[in-house]
This record gives sequence, C-alpha cells and structure tokens, in this order.
Amino acid sequence: MREELPCWDAPIKARNRMRVKPKRYFVDPSLAVAALGINPSRLLENGQVFGDMFENLVIRDLLVYTSAWVGIERPKVYFYRDDKGLEADAIIELEDGRRAAIEIKLGENKAQDGVDSLLAVSNKITANPYSQQRDPSFLMVIVGNGMYAHTTPEGVHVVPITLLGA
Repeated sequence: MREELPCWDAPIKARNRMRVKPKRYFVDPSLAVAALGINPSRLLENGQVFGDMFENLVIRDLLVYTSAWVGIERPKVYFYRDDKGLEADAIIELEDGRRAAIEIKLGENKAQDGVDSLLAVSNKITANPYSQQRDPSFLMVIVGNGMYAHTTPEGVHVVPITLLGA
C-alpha cells in the first residue's frame, strides 16, 4: 500500500542536520483520495491536498521508471531535506555517483520556487571541497500543467509530467 523513500545521505559536512526518517508515499495515490472520500471537484478546491497527491503520483512514476532501468544496478531514488527546510523532492542516483535532483510543483507558476530550491541544494552539496561531489547531471522541476518543456537560464529543466514517458 505504501512505498518508503529514504533520505539521501549527502556526503557533506554541514551544521544543518538532514531529515533521516523516510517519506511515505502511497503506491497508488488514488487510494489516498478514495480513503479521504474526496471527489474530483473537492480535490481541485483544496490545492494543498491536490499538490500532495500530485507529488505522490510523480514519485510513483519515478519509481516505476527507475525500476525499468536496464543496466548493472537499478538507480536509487531518495529525497533530500535539511533542518532549515532546504529540499529536493527526489534525488536519483546511479551506482557511479551520477545523480539528478528533482522538485515537483503542481503549477508551472511555482516552477521558479523549484528552480531556486534545486540550485540551493546543488550549491550546498558542491560547495564543500571535502565532499568531492560533482555537479548533478541535471536539475529538473516536474510540473502538473504546461504543454512544453523548457530550460531556464540557470540550466534547470522544467518539464510537464505529460512529457515524461518510459
């Protein structure tokens, strides 16, 4: 019924502690909607619940896509959050250390918030010379609406969920 997403153990030395408890997501977010007894119109009226269900849906899709990975080892999916609120909704990491950081926003009008968060996470991780971390392979904000993907001037990809596919 649920999937646990572990916290990414970022190899950084920082005063800020990271969240260590896993986040829990429904295997199918429609189960949560049904359990809450929310119909579509009520879901649309409650932006917070709708956003949470959208994040759950995207995480589920990322887990499905990474499970289909053909290679030596399946990529691992984590989340990142420190005690100051700095976060990335998903970190996808390959065995060789390459990784991507992803933020999930329901509306494209919130994409810049995701861009700012991802850049802050990336800067924090790569700023420590002792961590020997290279820049993420890519940063991406997945949004719930929009017809086209684009790349911001900072190099962050903003992609509607409808453009993701296996």
